[in-house]
Amino acid sequence: MPDGRHTNGQREKEQIEAIITHINNKTPSGNKIIECFFNIFALTIISARDRTGGNRGTHYDFEILTEENPEEWFRVESKASKDKKEISDKPWELGVQFLNGKPQDYICCDIYAKLWYKEYIENNLFTNMFDISASVPSYEDWRDKDAFCQSDPKTLYGIQLKNNFRDSWGPKSSMKDIGDGLDPRYHIFEQFNMNNDELNELKNQIYPRANEALRVKDYWFALAGDVTNPDTFNCKWYSKFTISTIESIAINKERCKQKGDITFDVFAKNDEGQPFNFHTHMRWGKGVGFSNIRMDMK
Repeated sequence: MPDGRHTNGQREKEQIEAIITHINNKTPSGNKIIECFFNIFALTIISARDRTGGNRGTHYDFEILTEENPEEWFRVESKASKDKKEISDKPWELGVQFLNGKPQDYICCDIYAKLWYKEYIENNLFTNMFDISASVPSYEDWRDKDAFCQSDPKTLYGIQLKNNFRDSWGPKSSMKDIGDGLDPRYHIFEQFNMNNDELNELKNQIYPRANEALRVKDYWFALAGDVTNPDTFNCKWYSKFTISTIESIAINKERCKQKGDITFDVFAKNDEGQPFNFHTHMRWGKGVGFSNIRMDMK
């Protein structure tokens, strides 16, 4: 089955390429985007280019050059959606996350991984269900080489699990596709819990990393609709967002039930003391149950 998140990321990449092309060619769509920027910041965009670098540490999408500052390229985070028509005060609501976090940086990921290992791996449940001949790795090996690995699983156990599962369920399937209430994430969600000390630790882990990702973006750009049709799309530019403090974090149980991923509500304030709330959630990036647990902030 196709990975919806991969499809969303590819769609956003194509939108960004289109936005850059329209700006540089001064098309009607490009002029609308340029005018929108000028109306807010009194600066004229004269050129745009793709970002330099493309790994997880590159926390923006493209760069712009202005007539008033011809020697300085400004970094822009872009969020676009062809399906939506309205734009809110939070541009990231239109697109994918503003930060992909590494699991090693967040206590909740280790708590989640330990539960998963205990319920499905240590007791040989998956071994028997999916006819795995490899021995069960230690928790540390499974966590570091499979669950926290930012690519496909690396232990022999993890490799067999993914291969055997997909032999039965399809080449792009993952455990979320089992259906009939058997998605193993929901059983973990029912047991997942964090005490106040752990939530405070998570808060202290999120704050600097979220701010680091936010500070690198000089501007944000949101576009709702089809960029090729200037008469119908809406767009908006925003200045830099930063967080002054995170006041509290709570597990969003309703969102967990709907999505399957463990989701946290983060209640924060910006540098002006205004509410700046967002979601962060753990998800499997390379197939549910296989590898690449990560923390997405949106």
